[in-house]
Parts: sequence; structure tokens; C-alpha cells
Amino acid sequence: FDDDTQKKLTDKGYKLLTMEEVMASGMENEVDFADVTPDTVYTFSYTSGTTGNPKGALLTHKNHIAMKSALEGAGVQFDHSDRHLSYLPLAHIFEKAVLSIMFGGGAQIGFYSGDTQKIKEDLQVLKPTFFPSVPRLYNKFYELMTKNIDSLTGMKKNLADRAVKAKQYYLKEQCAYKLSLYDKLIFGKIAAAFGGHVKLMVTAAAPISGEVLDFLKIATSSPILEAYGQTESTGGSFVTHPHDPTFGHVGGPTACTEFKLVDVPEMSYT
Repeated sequence: FDDDTQKKLTDKGYKLLTMEEVMASGMENEVDFADVTPDTVYTFSYTSGTTGNPKGALLTHKNHIAMKSALEGAGVQFDHSDRHLSYLPLAHIFEKAVLSIMFGGGAQIGFYSGDTQKIKEDLQVLKPTFFPSVPRLYNKFYELMTKNIDSLTGMKKNLADRAVKAKQYYLKEQCAYKLSLYDKLIFGKIAAAFGGHVKLMVTAAAPISGEVLDFLKIATSSPILEAYGQTESTGGSFVTHPHDPTFGHVGGPTACTEFKLVDVPEMSYT
């Protein structure tokens, strides 16, 4: 803050501290860790109530540890070299589950600028290695990317079309996400739109088109896992595997999940 702003704030009764002063204060006033058990409530997580009335689900430490361990077993693992851009609502289970996994691996978390219209700019600054999102945003990326390719002409358009076909073939036949020549010539700028370092992506919260999913996989040279979960089950209850090239399903159950299939005839689910 400039001097004028500082004066206005102090006149209103605010006390301004530098980050160093905050850290020094914390060191001088150590507080013991809370005495918790696995069954202690870790968080309230709010849901709009897809299966009933809106509610705040009480989730325990055991719930989050079980979910984290199960997803690690499904291939969702991170360490201190990984980075995550947090921009999804923290009141909801999707982002809370992601943060639990990142904390457990000692990964780095950067919080977005506060404007979802500037996510692309935030991605360029943080350069995340992991990118979770929802179909609505992935669809926007897809529309922009395919529009750019469709606008090409001549040799460039021909090369781009060949690149898409080749990468789709190797994705289906070998579950291969990278094809170095085409990645460099055609898809480099697309991968750079996500920061250029993404190695794993996740989609959840709603169904996503297979066409969109396949294109984003080849364009970013990254697996995109499709997950399904409920707030009450601490998020990720079903998830696809990084080496499964098919779409149209949400994978198998995670190791912490007990599930039962029930017919819902009125919705044609049998």
C-alpha cells in the first residue's frame, strides 16, 4: 500500500502487518496441534442437494485420508515438484478433495487471481503440473482450440489434420499421449495454454463429451481422468485409469468405496 492508503486504513482502525511480522508473531505464540482422532470432523462440505435437500455434509479425517489413499492407488499421486492452481469453489468437495491430495504429497498450491475470466493468465504464471476442472470450462478450451485448427489453410491445415488423426490412432491403440514430432509442430501452443507443464488432468461434476475428452488428451499430451463422486462420499468414488483410452464411463470404484447398483427405471437406468 502507498502511504495515503495506509493512513486511511489505520485511521479506520486497521492494523497493517508485513508478512515477516505475521510470521514472527506466529513463532512467538506457538499453539499446540489440535487433539484429533480419525473420527473427528475435518470439514463441513456443502452440496446443492442433487439427491435431496441442500446440506452441509460432516466429513471426518478418516474420510479424507481414505479418499486420498484410494485415489493414490488409482494413479493420482503428487510430490513436492507438483503444482496446482486452485480456482474451483472451496465450499465444494471437488476442490477440498484435490487439496487433501496435494497436501498429502507436499505439493505446491497457488490460488487464482479471483477472476475466472483470467484463468488462462493464472495458468501462465503458475504453470501447474495438475489441472482439475469441469466440463463447462473444458468445453470452452475445446471450442477455442478446434477453432484455431479449423482456421488453418493449405499445408498447415493438412499437417494439423494428419496430426489429429495420428494422435487419436495411437491414443486408442496404445494409450500413447505423446507423439514428439506432432506435439512440437502442432500441439505445442495448445499445451502452453495450460502452462506447458501439465502431466495429469481430471474432469468431474458433470458428463463430458467423448469427442472433447479425446481431443484434449491429444492436444495437451496428458491423461484426463473422468471421476464421479458425491459430497457424502468425500468426492472421488469412481475414477478412470490413466491407461484406459476409452470414454463414456467413470471408471471403477476406488478402494475406499462400498457401492451398490440400483435400477432407476423412470430415468431409464437399468
